[in-house]
Amino acid sequence: MLSWQAIEVIPGWFQFESYCVWRALLDEQTGTSGDLFEIGVWRGRSASVLANYRKGDEKLYLCDLHLDEAAVRESIRSTGIEPTNLVPLSGPSADLPAKLDLRAMHHTVRWFHIDGEHTGTTVYHELEIANQTVNPDGIVVIDDFFSSRYPANTTEAVRYMEKNPFHFRLLAVGFTVGTAGISAAERRLRSRRTPPAPVAGGEAAAVLGPEQLARAQEGAEAARRRALQTGMVIATAIGLHNFAEGLAIGVSAKAGAIGLATVLIIGFVLHNATEGFGIVGPLGGARPSWAWLGVAGFIGGAPTFLGTIVGYQVDSEPLELLFYALAAGAVLYVIGEIWTGMRRYGHHTLGLYMIAAGFLVGVATDLVVAYGGG
Repeated sequence: MLSWQAIEVIPGWFQFESYCVWRALLDEQTGTSGDLFEIGVWRGRSASVLANYRKGDEKLYLCDLHLDEAAVRESIRSTGIEPTNLVPLSGPSADLPAKLDLRAMHHTVRWFHIDGEHTGTTVYHELEIANQTVNPDGIVVIDDFFSSRYPANTTEAVRYMEKNPFHFRLLAVGFTVGTAGISAAERRLRSRRTPPAPVAGGEAAAVLGPEQLARAQEGAEAARRRALQTGMVIATAIGLHNFAEGLAIGVSAKAGAIGLATVLIIGFVLHNATEGFGIVGPLGGARPSWAWLGVAGFIGGAPTFLGTIVGYQVDSEPLELLFYALAAGAVLYVIGEIWTGMRRYGHHTLGLYMIAAGFLVGVATDLVVAYGGG
């Protein structure tokens, strides 16, 4: 069993107070899975504690400027366990992106210890790596915080946290553009036209003069164009949403989660097959041409393929967050348009039932994805 007496004899500066705090936090991670990562190892004093908390097939990444792997392994053995599943990384932490597939390691680490060079740019860079790899239940440990000898550890951590609100701003901007932005764009596209003349009854030609009849026909054509325009804007909004779905497929494939990517593809195919109803629903009595249907289908569906390509090739969390926010906002816009159509045709209660059913189906789809490895 791990004890402070076994750790104390290993060369290093890891103190008893830190040992107690570490063990308390690591004990709390009993139900959390993930790898362990340490930058700044020396002879493996704190690394030996982590090695004793490694579970199953979890990895222990050890990065040091001049890593003495043999000495570290011996230190771990001195605590009564064999050093297994170690990933030795000798060299500066700046080289880690070239040595590791950080995209594949996204949210795979539960403990990340930063005790490296203690310089400003290096600490900030190491925090960026931690942000990429540590899972939502994980812990980032920064050594020498508030130490007057190493002020960069404190200033860079604060500076990094100050910059994190950028992610919230991306979320807010993306969601707003996806909802009110699309609606505002649609209103701008609509040209103001003279309303059609009222018809009291009977044949239009019998009650309207030639000029009034022309105005009525023009008004009917304008209404048809507005309906088709609304349908095309909805197709664009669905396309934005489907781009984010493609991102999810591409990211999963890039991370090697082929099973999850396959489940996502099947799920998105099934659920995207119903999106055509959302596009043509607001058309009412306006009959679209086959060419219009083809263009709307392309605008709504093609972004899924584009998103898959981008998700597989581009590694940018802010970009992913922005498009996921756009996707959420776009879906809200589509729901609003469909809801307006349901009320217009007097299907208020039916609309509520359908929204509730769609929500439940969406939850069921999420459960399928979760069981598929997501």
